[in-house]
Amino acid sequence: MDANLKNELDEILAGKKAKDNYTRQTENKQEAEHQEFQNKFISIRDSAIKPAMEEIVKYLSDQNLGAVIDTQEEVRHSHYGKLASITIRLTLNYKTNHQQPHYYPHLSVIADTATKKIKFEESTAGIGYGDGGGSSDAGECSLIALTQELVHTKIMKILRASI
Repeated sequence: MDANLKNELDEILAGKKAKDNYTRQTENKQEAEHQEFQNKFISIRDSAIKPAMEEIVKYLSDQNLGAVIDTQEEVRHSHYGKLASITIRLTLNYKTNHQQPHYYPHLSVIADTATKKIKFEESTAGIGYGDGGGSSDAGECSLIALTQELVHTKIMKILRASI
């Protein structure tokens, strides 16, 4: 093989190797950032969000109104890499454990690793199917702004609209 051709091929292959290394390092960094965000959210979920919701559930239970809390962790793959959507939801389940809780008023607090934001979704649906109400995006915040007081405020808004 001609020395010039070999040198040119070596240059191209070295560039490809450098690009591949950079891509791999970037993906690893993004994955580590996503994981750190998830871990922080789970910590806040367990230390602030869930206790804030449990206070409301306890009070409603004492008033003979039912409510349940559930959590969900979903992992999906996208062009951003492996992402998770971690959710904790308070469902105001007045009558029974209906098989489809989205028919009941609820507040979902969602950690979106793609945007590294906390998103709120609310529903003021009626007690049962067809009883009116609505479902909508209820804003977003950073991890730092996510407090028990904020969760209480969001829940109270749903209660006011649903009862």
